[in-house]
Amino acid sequence: MVSNIAGSSARAMLTALVAGERDPDVMADLAYSKLRNRKSELAESLLGRFDDHHALLVGGMLQRLAQVEASLKACDAQILDEIAPWRHQFELLQTMPGIGVKTAEVIIAETGADMSRFPSAAHLAAWAGPAPSVHESAGKAWSMGSRKGNKWLASALVEAAGSASRMKTNYLGAQYRHLAPRRGAKRAIVAVAHSMLVAAYYMLERDEPYRDLGADYFHPPDRPRDPHPPAGGAARTPRPHRHPRPERLTIVSDIPGQHGTAKNVSGLRPDAAARLPQIHSRVSSVGQDRSDSDREGAGHVYRRPPPTSVSAAVLVQPAISALDHLGKTLLDDRIVRSAVDDQLGDLRTARIPSGHLVS
Repeated sequence: MVSNIAGSSARAMLTALVAGERDPDVMADLAYSKLRNRKSELAESLLGRFDDHHALLVGGMLQRLAQVEASLKACDAQILDEIAPWRHQFELLQTMPGIGVKTAEVIIAETGADMSRFPSAAHLAAWAGPAPSVHESAGKAWSMGSRKGNKWLASALVEAAGSASRMKTNYLGAQYRHLAPRRGAKRAIVAVAHSMLVAAYYMLERDEPYRDLGADYFHPPDRPRDPHPPAGGAARTPRPHRHPRPERLTIVSDIPGQHGTAKNVSGLRPDAAARLPQIHSRVSSVGQDRSDSDREGAGHVYRRPPPTSVSAAVLVQPAISALDHLGKTLLDDRIVRSAVDDQLGDLRTARIPSGHLVS
């Protein structure tokens, strides 16, 4: 029922138990604030056994707790007396969201409220700790997290940043919500602490209160937000290619064992597309002669050509040169290059009998 046993309501009920009160309704009536709305449930939870030795132990705990609180109050009063010369800076720092009495006291105690000791806000952030740490060696630099600085000031700033990050009406909370989804909650908190320390530097240096940039700093009203942003950040414009990529060529062959012709050549460069029909005609004529010779020998016993046969590459050298030039021109298209290589290989290795040579 009660989350904080050191609160006002729990302290009053424990004191009544130590004093000898055992009526649950009377003790439930000692509740404060929102806890009074649940008095019936609170009265049921107070039913039980509470003996004298329980009262002795709880009474001793309450006395020690009161002594600690009295000591803390005395220390707070002494600290306020010590920072009296910096009362103006003390009140100035509390104008920033998230910075209260304790954080303002820590900032003044650790820095002396004298910003002339630091050449810039970056020097102050590096000395305090909530600043990126960069290691450099052999001309290469890489991030190593946060710096090792003043741990008391850094811890106080991180705690204040955690409080400011939960606010919905200022720049610090908007900065946290802007960074946390991409960088993580811990890095976002340290970034907010860094911003608070930089703001405190200029506030003390210029002697002016905190001026908030607004909760809509990262998303101004005049710039509509995309409800469904693309994954990985903003969409990038694709870089144009120097030359359009040629479309794939479809090699079509109606006769088995014969190389086909290339179709769908709209993606080729104009000079290559203009030379392609002439090369196809040369290759087709050579392939047709070879197919005719195959048909003539289909019904007869095949005889090995005599030693006086001539290489077909000598006869079709112009076609080979044209195909080789075409393959270099269309090197970007793997299918065209593969087809050209196959045709070149067949032409170079073909043997035509001397009887088929025409003078």
